[in-house]
Amino acid sequence: MNFAVCVLIVEDDPQKQEVIRLSVINHTPNAEVHVATSVASGRRAVREKFFDLVLLDLLLPLADGNSVPSRTGGLTLLELLHTDDTVLQPRYVVGITSFDDIAEEQRSEFEARTWCIVRYGVGDGEWIQQLDAILTYISRTKYQESQTQYLTDILLVTALRQPEFEEILRLPIDWGASLIPVGDQHFLRRGNVEFSSERISIIAACTAKMGMVWTALLVDRIIREFRPRVVVMCGICMGMPNETKLGDLVVGVHSWNWQAGKMAADPEGKLEFRVQPEPVVATAKLCNLWHEFEVPELLRLYEIFEGKKPLTIPDIHIAPMVSGSSVVANDIVHPDIFKQDRKIRGVDMETLGVYAACDSSTYPKPKFLAVKSISDWGVPEKADDFQRFCAYMSAQSVFSFLRRFWSQL
Repeated sequence: MNFAVCVLIVEDDPQKQEVIRLSVINHTPNAEVHVATSVASGRRAVREKFFDLVLLDLLLPLADGNSVPSRTGGLTLLELLHTDDTVLQPRYVVGITSFDDIAEEQRSEFEARTWCIVRYGVGDGEWIQQLDAILTYISRTKYQESQTQYLTDILLVTALRQPEFEEILRLPIDWGASLIPVGDQHFLRRGNVEFSSERISIIAACTAKMGMVWTALLVDRIIREFRPRVVVMCGICMGMPNETKLGDLVVGVHSWNWQAGKMAADPEGKLEFRVQPEPVVATAKLCNLWHEFEVPELLRLYEIFEGKKPLTIPDIHIAPMVSGSSVVANDIVHPDIFKQDRKIRGVDMETLGVYAACDSSTYPKPKFLAVKSISDWGVPEKADDFQRFCAYMSAQSVFSFLRRFWSQL
């Protein structure tokens, strides 16, 4: 079965390029094949276009016009595909090399990301069989995707019923009167709203218990049953002291468990914790559109709020928002969190659960993001004075954002 497949070949050897290109075309005649010859041109290609398959030479020049290939050139681009928020992450990545020593040296790096390396050899049919198998799988997957439709436009999810979920229900959405059961513990609210004369279906849910595990289980169940196009987590979070203000919004570009790692002994036998962050990246398009969100809209939302609020207008931080399994209420814990990445601006207990559920879901995958407002800095004397305002800012700004940019989603 042949179905349109978009392929990027990153290879600096013209002869090898052509052999691989013809192999792809012979298997999938309607494939759209692009070619890059260096790490730099490969990066540009994946910034501009989504590819179903990237065939990546391991021995690759770093820059355009550089005829000297780098032994780690392929690994450099592979790392960029996983860490650069500006690229459109491809569906599959396959390393290709003619050299046994490089294949063995770099195999673990590919396998750690669930990718593989194919041994290339002119006149050797085994690598062509492997490539054919990969293309067949991608074609079948794309065909199945084309037969699957989203059932709901937007899922809004929170961790707390008060004040977070209350503020979701105050949004100008035509919420239905009935509760919809999901599993044995949760209920949804379903509603509709018009964005630019288009009728949009929305569901809203609140977790029964706080934490990544319960949140992931709930979101996974909802995705399977209601297939939302966009998933956004709203609510409140802790902010990074000295870098944020109360009420500021954190748009979580990626998230990980700041408490994940292992206990091990140092050279002197002293027990120490070694952190091991494994980020899950939010949908790049959603994050990038937040750069276009207007400051006047934040001012409008700030001014019309009736209740206790900070003295300053909130700012927007498009930055990592990490999650943990415990509430932070002492600044002695701060170094353990913020030393992991100097760009961290938000800390909560649920965002990673949402991201993991969305990222691991079957097709059609939702776009996903968390947008939370900072209500404290994780210190012993932290108060709840602005929780309602922060829950309001999160819900209202997300609603304004979706209304403004829905036609682009």
